[in-house]
Amino acid sequence: QAGIQSYLNVQMETVKVVNLAGEDESMQMVVVPTGGRLSDYVLTPDAEGTQITLPENGILLTQNAADLLNVKSGDTVSLQNTDLEEHSMGVAAVVNNYLGNNVYVSQQQYEALFGQFKPNAAFIHLNQTVTDAKAYAADVRNESFVLSSISTEALRDNFIQNFSLLNAVVLLLIVLAAGLAFLVLFTLSNTNISERVRELATIKVLGFFDNEGHSYVNKEMFILTLLGVLIGLPVGRVVAALVIGALKFPSVNFALTIDPLSYVYSALISIAFAILVGLFTNRSLDQINM
Repeated sequence: QAGIQSYLNVQMETVKVVNLAGEDESMQMVVVPTGGRLSDYVLTPDAEGTQITLPENGILLTQNAADLLNVKSGDTVSLQNTDLEEHSMGVAAVVNNYLGNNVYVSQQQYEALFGQFKPNAAFIHLNQTVTDAKAYAADVRNESFVLSSISTEALRDNFIQNFSLLNAVVLLLIVLAAGLAFLVLFTLSNTNISERVRELATIKVLGFFDNEGHSYVNKEMFILTLLGVLIGLPVGRVVAALVIGALKFPSVNFALTIDPLSYVYSALISIAFAILVGLFTNRSLDQINM
């Protein structure tokens, strides 16, 4: 058909993957034909980012499915199809897949266990003549022999739309955390000054200039802020991992990825708040009557 650059016919069906403890999860099984390269259409990297090739024997299981079933590379699981046929297979590797739970099987292993390979779906690469992949996929659905079709662009847009609220929640948490940081610094600084009024008045009597008095107090706050940054950044990453780990959806895998600039921004914002609080408290220092 016009617009198609290449394609790979595969067999797709819903199966149950059962671990040795008897726990099971329903997911989509993709049977890849002999001679076909799954990696040309679906990225299957492991946790280190190395692209994994589908072996003739053994299956590839996506990360979220492996987590739900508590299995890892080298373990054995059972696959049960809709006819209730069940066979054991070894997990050759666990691969990353952020949306959906899939198990990838070679044609050779499928036919050895379940019977004849019957392709009923296809992965397709469109050529450059197609400018709107979503519209193309919608037009393909009008063909009598096509039950459903979807483009990767449509999948991405649907995910962004469905989880846009999550971004708003994250933004709200960032704003609240920033406000809390400012409030804590401001409160601690004012408490520090109010409890040391006599000491600070004595410093003025001894001839300290205003700038020297400011430095005397603000240095302590900056040192504490820097210590907070150094301790807070690694602790924050651990907390972020715990929060991400709590966001367990049956078919969505949230990976913890923190851009190095995020650490820089967090540190700079904390230091900026310390400077801002220092400007406010300097006025309180100037008003102390020696």
